[in-house]
Amino acid sequence: MSKSSGISIIIIVVIILAALVALYFFASLLLKIKAFGSLKFHPNHNQTPELIKKKAFITSDGYELRWYGEVKPDDEIIILGVHDFALGAKSFEQLTKNLTSIDLKISLISFDQRNFGQNKVQDAKDRSSIAVLSDLEQILNYCKTTYPGKQLYLYGSGFGANIIVTFMKKRGYLVDGIVLDSMINFKPDKNSSAITIALIKGTLFAHTRMVKINLSAADYNVSDKDVQSLAQNLNSFSEITVREYFQNKKLVKTSLKASGLITKPVLMLNGSDDVFQLSTKTTKFYDQISYSQKHHQWIADKKHDLLLNPNQEMLQSLIEWLKNNEQEKND
Repeated sequence: MSKSSGISIIIIVVIILAALVALYFFASLLLKIKAFGSLKFHPNHNQTPELIKKKAFITSDGYELRWYGEVKPDDEIIILGVHDFALGAKSFEQLTKNLTSIDLKISLISFDQRNFGQNKVQDAKDRSSIAVLSDLEQILNYCKTTYPGKQLYLYGSGFGANIIVTFMKKRGYLVDGIVLDSMINFKPDKNSSAITIALIKGTLFAHTRMVKINLSAADYNVSDKDVQSLAQNLNSFSEITVREYFQNKKLVKTSLKASGLITKPVLMLNGSDDVFQLSTKTTKFYDQISYSQKHHQWIADKKHDLLLNPNQEMLQSLIEWLKNNEQEKND
């Protein structure tokens, strides 16, 4: 064999090996991206989910979700709140106060989602945005078992509304109706170069890499006195893993395609000045809801997450919708 032939064989072998390595790397990358887009979460079943002293809901895998509110024996309606990204169950405080003075017997309860509010922050490798779907199912099953005969509604604000719609695809039978406050369908700004680089590195090498989502309190429906505290909250809880970033994108995308699968009464509430939604997309989503018991209310000159500072029009829309639903059930 000539020297040139030997060199040629070596080059061919090197090319083949390089191609195999590239193929392996590409296949691994595709599998990782597919995993990012999965809505499946399989918690360990270490215990029976339960509410402890009205302070924490313990999930089947032992995670403690900070709990707010209580169900009064005489109340006929339970509203379970699902908060927006980077906020917490306390975002329902003002709405809870407003609902105490009406002629409906309502208990509003909520919980801090994993890694938000007063909950323990998990290690980056254990964090998953999809876990909220499993947690929500466990909480609803607990409520239906513990409080039989009561009407059970879900109220989602912002990203919480997207979570609810995604949840309704397979578990809608657990509730009697849903309220979608400021459901997200638009990202108002592009990612910075720092976030883009972090996402690329995280996708290629480590999904546990953290990225910070830029959010401004000026975009939310809060009073002037609450802007600073909201800004601090957004700054504290807007950092997530690369995997969670892509999971959140998947949740939003899935929810926006699920309007036709809603089979329970639905109320949509939107502020006309909400930067996280395009009115054309919002209207299209509502129009594609095939269930007859639906209502959509635009609140003029209001921003994102109406429940943070509800006005009379928003409250009246919610109360009338609840009353109409109760009347439908009694007829």
